[in-house]
Amino acid sequence: MLVAVPTYLLRDVIQANWIHNSVYETAKREGAIVTAADLRAMTAVKEPENAAPIILEEMEKWQKSKELSLHKALDLLKPLDFTKPAIAPNPPTEAELAQARQVLAKATQDLKPLEAVLSKPHCDFKHEWEKGPALIFPEHEFVRGAVRIMAIQAAEHVRQGKDDHAIRLYRLGLHLGRLIGETPVLISALLQVKCNAIIRESIAHSLTAYKAASLPIQVRTLLEETVSPIDPRRPMAGELYFNWDMAQRVVELSDYNSDDTSREYDGTSRFIHRVTMIPGVQRSWRTRSLQWCIATNRKFKLSHGDPVRASALVTSHPDYDDEGGLSNYLNGILQPIFGQSQQAFVRDVAGHETLLAALDVLDARQKLGRWPDALPVSRRDPFGARSLRYRSDGKGVRIWSIGPDFKDSNGVTKSEDLDSDDVVIRL
Repeated sequence: MLVAVPTYLLRDVIQANWIHNSVYETAKREGAIVTAADLRAMTAVKEPENAAPIILEEMEKWQKSKELSLHKALDLLKPLDFTKPAIAPNPPTEAELAQARQVLAKATQDLKPLEAVLSKPHCDFKHEWEKGPALIFPEHEFVRGAVRIMAIQAAEHVRQGKDDHAIRLYRLGLHLGRLIGETPVLISALLQVKCNAIIRESIAHSLTAYKAASLPIQVRTLLEETVSPIDPRRPMAGELYFNWDMAQRVVELSDYNSDDTSREYDGTSRFIHRVTMIPGVQRSWRTRSLQWCIATNRKFKLSHGDPVRASALVTSHPDYDDEGGLSNYLNGILQPIFGQSQQAFVRDVAGHETLLAALDVLDARQKLGRWPDALPVSRRDPFGARSLRYRSDGKGVRIWSIGPDFKDSNGVTKSEDLDSDDVVIRL
């Protein structure tokens, strides 16, 4: 056994090293993102079209504000935040609602300069990609909070009969999410998914709570004009680069110090760190990571930007399937993360289709004078071969997708049952 391990490792290092240059050239030729310059070229936009300076300026104002921080605003808005019913299970008092609406008016006014991004089609925050996984994205928290405030205010507008004002905020929230999603890393794309979900929750709440006559028509127009599926090739580009880059950085990013006896590390961590010090091992890791990048890049090309197709390709048997071993260690870590992210992108598609189906149902109800017996328009559930589901629940109706667990929970929401993974809209 003692002889077999170093022999296996040595063979792995030799095999990977001698093909390193050819693998790198193949990756570049096929368009895989393998350098910081590649990412910079992907994100570069003309400054007149760049929304990032506006977002960063507003973020800085909120960070410096002593009167109302984003965290404080969101905390004070809990009585109006329909997206988090578990936080306030008891109905808010009139005094709490009045205070929340006062805070909402102030927060909405403070966020008004963000409307300028509607004229900006792209966004580049000029991140220092050389920092690799050490990069931080402070703009994420700001945009998520801003979109949540906009969603709450939009619902208030609908309550007051100001549908046009609500649609403008919905449009702004969706646009901010898309701008953030242009940063080619998974966390940014997942934030876009979250922004889309926040806006959809607000729309569904408004459609159900206030029954605005003109809102369904305007929402359908908005969705047709602004919403398109997230192209999985863009966010994955940065992750492929980080995987390739991490193989080179694994030693410098490690906080293990052989002279530091005050820390405790498990046997696997010590073994991995010490093995990476062997000449040639890092090059082996990089080669294996490059091979994996090439294979994954090919899959995303085949998806043609379709999240549903990409999800099936990513979770299928890999094109490049190494026999395992240390030099495939990083790939083994990232592959499950890729699969989970793909599910989030498909869930975004499911949420979009479910909302469109809800609009179909409202159209039918207006014509029939009652809830229809079945979905008026058959819309495919992206998580299965069948169409979206529909049923009456006694108080109204539910439209749902079976969700990423591929189990039909009969349209039960997660607030009703934590085990349910259905994507549901109730009317």
